[in-house]
Parts: sequence; structure tokens; C-alpha cells
Amino acid sequence: MHSKGSQRPPAAHLVKCFCTYVPYSISAGTFPDEFDTSSGEDALLKTALAREMGFAGNVEVLAPESMGTGETVRYRVGNLDVFIFEVCDKELHKIQVKTLPDGRRVPSRPLAFIYQQHLKNIIDNEVMAIVRGLQPGTKVFVVADHGFGRVGREKLWLEVAWLNQPEDCIYRNAWLRQSLADLHVPEKVRTNVIEFPVKALRMPASREVNDKKGGGKWKKQFASIIFPRTGYAFSRPNAHFNPDAYSHGGISIQEMVIPMAVLRVRDKDEGWIILDDVSGPSEVVESQEATFLLQLSRSPAARKAEGEIRVDVQAAYTANLETNPLEAQVAYLGTTPAEVAYTFIPDLADATDDERKQGFMERTLTLTAIYRADHRTFRKSRSHRFVLRMNP
Repeated sequence: MHSKGSQRPPAAHLVKCFCTYVPYSISAGTFPDEFDTSSGEDALLKTALAREMGFAGNVEVLAPESMGTGETVRYRVGNLDVFIFEVCDKELHKIQVKTLPDGRRVPSRPLAFIYQQHLKNIIDNEVMAIVRGLQPGTKVFVVADHGFGRVGREKLWLEVAWLNQPEDCIYRNAWLRQSLADLHVPEKVRTNVIEFPVKALRMPASREVNDKKGGGKWKKQFASIIFPRTGYAFSRPNAHFNPDAYSHGGISIQEMVIPMAVLRVRDKDEGWIILDDVSGPSEVVESQEATFLLQLSRSPAARKAEGEIRVDVQAAYTANLETNPLEAQVAYLGTTPAEVAYTFIPDLADATDDERKQGFMERTLTLTAIYRADHRTFRKSRSHRFVLRMNP
């Protein structure tokens, strides 16, 4: 971290979605009741850096490089880079619940399936491609703004008079005009919810909104926020009760605890093996074989290792949200460097309509070396982007 007053704030990497106050709180560096929740994240970030670090630079909004699969926006403030990804939000909404023959009600798409088919690919390729391109020694902060939890199927009905607007009630939480004690709610609701004053959660006690009927603006006042207990969900007034299988918000570890991992980019010479950059063509023609090479060698830290070092090399190239794995190889490192070669014809089957119109598609080849050292397993990766030109 640079000291306060520095004009070069630290490098960072932010991974998150766009749903709650959490992403804005991260950028603002404070609680929701202390900043304008209608401001953009770039403006909030600029204010926070000026307040906390004395940094007076502007926040530059950048377009994602290449296809930017999963990436939504980039910010650059001096030495601070912020990368924002939408990794699972759309995938986890609109998943219905199905009933099995034995009566159990389960999500139509399990979380494990979504992770393997969608999330893992973006993390392994798009996110890690950015991390691998950072300078050694760079600090990387990985943050997720919220997770998802199962929605209860037992209905708790809320009255219109308890709310400023019906929209203030969703399945996993509701913003009330008065406290439960003042509203005299039924026993079933009172015993199956958890209530917090808005001040206790550091949420805004009021919010100005547009009057859809009469025009102009009016201010909503909030006294408390309630959350359903496990197995329950709120029923919004004058709306059909049909919640998705998963949702964010409510009393859950996924929403209340914000995880952060702080990493440091290693020098490529660290560890027992050294990986050179992947060498190969930057442009490939349709139906043409392409060969990519990766050279591996022992680092000075591997001097204590006796005999050869076994290195398992995994390879795959990314196509949109699909991953095409290649055959794994094994290399043995002795006193001289070793080289692995991958020769293949890139597949055109997963080209999108836009790519076919453009006449080319961008792909990323990732080679991952896995080896054992000091009774631990280590992984190192190198990526190479190339363009596949289609035959018109």
C-alpha cells in the first residue's frame, strides 16, 4: 500500500456483480447511509481515494480488451486498476424449482452444474488472464459483492400499509415504514422474521423516488428491514408468489459476509520451475494446423531437488463461454530445459453469429504446468491469444 498523499494508489482486481448496495459500498469505502447511492461507482471511487489517500486524480473508464467475456467495465486511477466481472448473476436468476417423483422440490439447475459449465471457465480464463498479465509484486484484491441462497417456499404475506411501495418487498427482505411492534403484525409473521432498525444496518433511512402517477418526486421513510427465517419467503402485495430457486439478499452468509482474497503476483522465476511465454502464431487460418510451444526449465530454487521433476501440462483454449480441452502431456525436467508442443486445428463449431459476420474469432490458449515440491502441489499458467480467420 502506498502512504496517504501518494499519487500512485495500489493495484487491485475487483470481481463482482451489480445487484445490491455492496458494490457501491466497496467503491465508496463506507456504509450506504454515508454516500449518495444514486452516484456511479467511478464517482464514489474518486471521492473515496481523495478522502482516504489524498489522491486527486480522475477515474478513467475503459472498455474491456478483446471480447471481454464476463467483463463489464474497467476503471483506472493512476496506479490502481479495477476490473469488474459479471460472473454468475444472470445465470442464477430465473432458475425454477421442480418437483421430483418422491415429492422433493429441487432447483432445475444445480449450483454445481452452473459452476462447472459457466463460472469456472470465466475464472480460469478471463479473470486469470488479467492476473497473469500483471507485473510481479502487484497486489491483487479479489472481492465478491454477494452470493446466492435457496429461497424458502413457505409464504409470509405482507400488507400494503406496512410498506411505502409494494416494490419495497422482495422474497428475501422488506423495508418497513414502521417497526413490527408499531404495526401489530400477525403472530406467523412476527415469529418467522428477523428485524433490524435501518440505523443498525447503516442503511439509508429515507430515499427520494419519482412519482409515477402524479409526476415529481417524493421521499420514502424507512424504520426497519425484515428478513424471513430459513424456509420462508415474503409475498409482495398484489403479486403472484412464485420465487426463483435462488436469490440474494436476506439473512444468509452469502449476503452478509463479503469475502476478499489479497494476493501478490509472483515473479515467473519463483518456485521450482520457470515457464517461458507461450510461442505460436497470433493469427490462424480456418482448417490450418497451428503449433504452440511452451519451454520449461528448473529455477535456482530447484537445486535441492534430486533427479528429474515431473511436470503435468494441461491445455485448453477458450471459445466464448466454451472450453475446448486438449490432451494432457507430461514433461520431465532435468538439467536441461524441456519443451511441450501443442498442434491442433481450432474448431469453428462454436463460432457466434457475430463472429461469422466479422470473419474472425478471438481465442485464448492456456497451458497450465502442475508439479509437486516440498509435499505440496503447485500450478503455473501461461496464456496466448490468437485470432482465427474464417475462409469467406
